[in-house]
Amino acid sequence: MGIPGLASYIKQRSETFSKRIELHDTKLVIDGYCIACELYVSNKCNYCFGGDYGEYAYYVSEFLDELLKCKITPLVIYDGGLESKKLKTILKRSKEKLLLASYSTPTNEQKIIPLLIFDIFRYIVQRKNITIVQSLFEADNHIGSIARILHYPVLSNDSDFFIFDVKYIPYSSLENGIFINSSGNGYVKYCRVFTNDNFIKNFHGMNKTSLPLAAALLGNDYIDSNLFEHFFSSISISDVFKESDLKNKLHYRIEMLFRWLQHHSLDYALTIILDKLDIEKRESIVEMIEMIINGYLVLSSEMLKPLGYTSEEINELTESLECKYYKFDRAKCLELSEKKEFDCEILSTLLSDDITNTLFINECSIIKSNVNTQVNESIPSWFLKEYNAAKFPGYFMDMLHQQLIVCSVQMENYQYPACIVISLNIIRVIFRLLSNGTNNSKMLQYIARGKGANIKTYELDCNDDNFFRNLKLPTLDKLIELSKLDRKKIFISTLDVSDEFIMKFPPTWRLYVAIITYWSKKADNIFVTKWHVYSLVLMMIYHVVKKVIQFGSYFNINPGDVIIKNIINENKVQVQLLVDMPVKNALEKLQKADCIKTQEFFTSIKNKNQENFNITIVHAFSLLQNSLKYGIHLNTLLGYPYPNLDIAEFFSGTMIYNFYKDLRPYNHLNERIKIIFANSPSILQLFISISTTFQTLVTK
Repeated sequence: MGIPGLASYIKQRSETFSKRIELHDTKLVIDGYCIACELYVSNKCNYCFGGDYGEYAYYVSEFLDELLKCKITPLVIYDGGLESKKLKTILKRSKEKLLLASYSTPTNEQKIIPLLIFDIFRYIVQRKNITIVQSLFEADNHIGSIARILHYPVLSNDSDFFIFDVKYIPYSSLENGIFINSSGNGYVKYCRVFTNDNFIKNFHGMNKTSLPLAAALLGNDYIDSNLFEHFFSSISISDVFKESDLKNKLHYRIEMLFRWLQHHSLDYALTIILDKLDIEKRESIVEMIEMIINGYLVLSSEMLKPLGYTSEEINELTESLECKYYKFDRAKCLELSEKKEFDCEILSTLLSDDITNTLFINECSIIKSNVNTQVNESIPSWFLKEYNAAKFPGYFMDMLHQQLIVCSVQMENYQYPACIVISLNIIRVIFRLLSNGTNNSKMLQYIARGKGANIKTYELDCNDDNFFRNLKLPTLDKLIELSKLDRKKIFISTLDVSDEFIMKFPPTWRLYVAIITYWSKKADNIFVTKWHVYSLVLMMIYHVVKKVIQFGSYFNINPGDVIIKNIINENKVQVQLLVDMPVKNALEKLQKADCIKTQEFFTSIKNKNQENFNITIVHAFSLLQNSLKYGIHLNTLLGYPYPNLDIAEFFSGTMIYNFYKDLRPYNHLNERIKIIFANSPSILQLFISISTTFQTLVTK
């Protein structure tokens, strides 16, 4: 999450601290969660309506294709579960996001990252056969370690990577587009690269090992910079450098700290800092600072194996590397700090680099694993392999490790209960599948919105005999052995849906239809009206129309099929409207010409002016999104009893919101739909087929 002010401080002097390069023909370590967010933010997708996933998927795909065209091989590394030591910071930021979301509107949008972008980013990366791995917990150290061990640059927008000793490319430095290289036989992407070596040249005398201390003093996810106010007030820099030379006071503080560190070794700097703290706080703060410093300095080879490296290759890569685990020598340094009569030159000699290096202990080749071994040992190997391959979401590890999940902030109406409530039945089953057979399977804590914008911790009873009576759940190690039929039974029983009903739709629709059915049963009636359901049907048709226009047919076409010939030739085929025509048949009869005629309507909906913003409309579809998240993840944990879902093809918050606003003035919706698709009979037939099949979902 970064170090406050550091990125903007370095960007202000980017010509000094970084170098413009042509990026091509290299592997690139990508901070997955960070870049997933940045691609949404930088492309200015809407936030208020819950997520423009279709547009987002396009931008992700385009970004990755550009890298591949430049012969850049991405290695995507995802964060895993939450570290307990960061929980306080995470909860603080969740509350801040809740407050931002409470007054976000189309004219005053706040950056509330949509719920499903990480699933979409992961889905596209995997579809392009790009390597993606997931750390069990926080990934920053693994990203930094892989980059240092393999000598590849890192792409992120997290200012922590200014501190890691890596070639760091800030995402914000990437220039738009790709260009033909100087030799004329390939493509490059222009960006800026930052290195510690180049940075410390501007602060003569500073050692790279002091940079992690700077991170701790400036404040990061683990420590509050306010602890060091007394220290900062006691230091100053040359009068030649004025505060006005920098944009703000935070930049001035950063510059002041780096200039001060030029003249002090790591240990003596820490000695001075501790001298400015209350005695009773020193021990705990030293331990925290040591942890932060080692997070930057100590290498881990843990993620090399999931990346495909053999044990022999890992040993070969790491045998010549050394890392130094930092431990503050309290006795020696505190003794020195008390002898204030020491001449500065003598003190400088005593704390020269040679002596300072003796204060690093436990020298080792590489730390092989920094994961809680008890957690590792309790996880079945098949699950760990899938988790490391980023098949499962990070919160699965929170459930296993801490019996806890922290719910993401969504756009929702705070007058109603938090949207997470709709998914609790699914969450119960996920948790029991993960923890069944252990002593930790009875109770799950979840942290979510309480009343208004408050954060609250809830307890979810996962030992309810009535709820689990009809669910025979295996232990996690046995889950993989279940037949597909048994796994499907668990899924449809949890969602209370009928497989017979789901099978009326094409295979790639079935998971979506199952979750819509669940949503329609669990959401309050005011959120599942005919206007809501018809809006979802129109969204599905929009997805179909785009595919038919692009490919000529929704399905893989058979050249000998008469209907398909008519579609390709765009000849008008008479369509007889039938209420009972199966959805699959209606899809087969689609005409490309009819799809083209609907483009004007869909474009008008896409560009509709969102006046009189209504958060209650968004809330209804946020309930659906929440159901989608946990329904998809349950399906994944069960080994895909239904084909995986391409969310971006079915859900776009802005489009669905606008469909609802367009339909809401009409009570006779079928008449409105007939007018919309009057010149596109095969589209009208598809709408009739889907809406007729969905009619049991509408409660009002």
